[in-house]
Amino acid sequence: MNKTISAEQVNYPSLSQRYFATALDVVFVIVCVFMVVQILTALNIATDQWQWFMVLIPVFTYEPLLTSKAVTLGQWVFGFRVRDVITGQKIGVIQAYGRWIIKFLLGGISLLTIPNDTQKRAIHDKMLATVAVSQS
Repeated sequence: MNKTISAEQVNYPSLSQRYFATALDVVFVIVCVFMVVQILTALNIATDQWQWFMVLIPVFTYEPLLTSKAVTLGQWVFGFRVRDVITGQKIGVIQAYGRWIIKFLLGGISLLTIPNDTQKRAIHDKMLATVAVSQS
C-alpha cells in the first residue's frame, strides 16, 4: 500500500531532537570503537592494518544498517524513526547508505532546512526521499 506521508498525519522530531540523536549516535560509535581497541590491546593482539577494519566496521555500518533495519540508539532515545517519504515504510539499505553519505558530507549544514520545512526534512532527507517521524 503506497501512501504519501503528509504533515497532517504525523508528528515530526524537532531540530534539537534530530541533532542530539545524531550526537548520541556519534558518541555511541566512538565508545564502541574505543572498546574494540581496548579489547584488542588487552588481548595483546597487534593492531595491524587488517585489524583496523574491525574498528572501522561500526563507523560504516551502525547508522545505515540500524536506520534501515531497526533504529539507532539516538533515534530510539529521542523517539523517532526514519521512513520513506512516499510509502511510509522503512527505508532500504541502499537508501540508508545514500542518506548517511550525504549527511556525513554536508554535516550540520544538512539540518538547516528542518525549521522551515513542514515535514521537518533535512537536506539529506530531501535528497533520498526520507522523513523522520515521531513515534506515537
